Amino acid sequence: MTAPRQSLAVVAHDAGGARALLPVAVELQRRGWELALLLAGPAVSIFREALPGTCLPDVTPLEELTAELQRHGSVALLSASGLYNQLEHTARLAARRLGLPVVAVQDAWFNHRERFERDGVPSRPDWVCVMDELSLGELRVAGFAASQLELTGHPGLEQTVQLCRAATAEQMRERRQAFGLPEAGLVFTFFSDPFFTGPGGAFYSGPGAIMRPDGRGLYGYTVRDVLPPVLAELEHALDAADTTAVFIVRPHPSECAETVEGIIARHPAKRLRARVEPRGTTVEWIQLSDALLGMMTIALLQAALAGKPAVSVELGLLASDLEDPCMANTLGYTRAAFDSAALRDLCRCLVQRDWPALRPAPRYVLPLDGATSRVADCLLRATRLA
Repeated sequence: MTAPRQSLAVVAHDAGGARALLPVAVELQRRGWELALLLAGPAVSIFREALPGTCLPDVTPLEELTAELQRHGSVALLSASGLYNQLEHTARLAARRLGLPVVAVQDAWFNHRERFERDGVPSRPDWVCVMDELSLGELRVAGFAASQLELTGHPGLEQTVQLCRAATAEQMRERRQAFGLPEAGLVFTFFSDPFFTGPGGAFYSGPGAIMRPDGRGLYGYTVRDVLPPVLAELEHALDAADTTAVFIVRPHPSECAETVEGIIARHPAKRLRARVEPRGTTVEWIQLSDALLGMMTIALLQAALAGKPAVSVELGLLASDLEDPCMANTLGYTRAAFDSAALRDLCRCLVQRDWPALRPAPRYVLPLDGATSRVADCLLRATRLA
């Protein structure tokens, strides 16, 4: 029987992790490696166009994943570091069982311990590719040794910025037409977060959740608290300027879109033409929009890095012992509205196209150029050391 050719395994489930891993997987394939793609959940659709892979149940047993790695002749595992799944955790355990090196790619700034354990069972990688200097210290506090951490930057952010800047004027006209947008006029896009993950207000309250078990937002607000005043203040600013705008709400991949649709339906506006739009990609909506809004989503950071004004609205953010969950605010790439007065002023700037006022100088600069190659290099070094 012919032995399987050596491959590199890639496992991803959550959307953020999948977007961080996809450009690295493409780079590894470009370098001549065969890939064993172990995908579930949102990662399946994110990978589908560039690198379709095996679609697995999130709860695939350890024995099956171990056999899958053996079947492909995998010599190392590149893992996402998501919170909302079992597959990535189980794949890391399977790799450990086989003695394979595991390299994880960080894609968020919070819950570092929880990302690499489930129900008290650890599945820590051998190395972590880290996004920035701030995260290095946080991962050390979470128990990782300095020798396990490599500052690479975020491959997904690098790719997003490259793609956002690549569209031609003709492509933009075609895309506006495809999404039913006017050729001219203001377009704002609001990227939501997954507070409500099921119909009727159902929500997730486990590790990494942004909802409390009592149904309150962990940080003091939910999309139900934030979106209505955004709609109202934009309508007020548009009325004062005697103009109109299109307002697109992009539901999070893990969010129940019906919740957002209900909010818009209860707050009709005359000058602000608002709708929920699940079609298209994050990159497309950053390209198509004059400015972006949201709460804590990383899409705001992606937009700001691509040169678009980005506004974080966190009305009711708790001041007690909880930091701002929007890292784009912490890094200094976005303008933030924590109260109604600030929201009104920022909406006026949006409607008046006062873009300089909405583009702050960042406090911490993210290393982006070359991030994809640095992660690929880290994985291949781990493979040689095994």
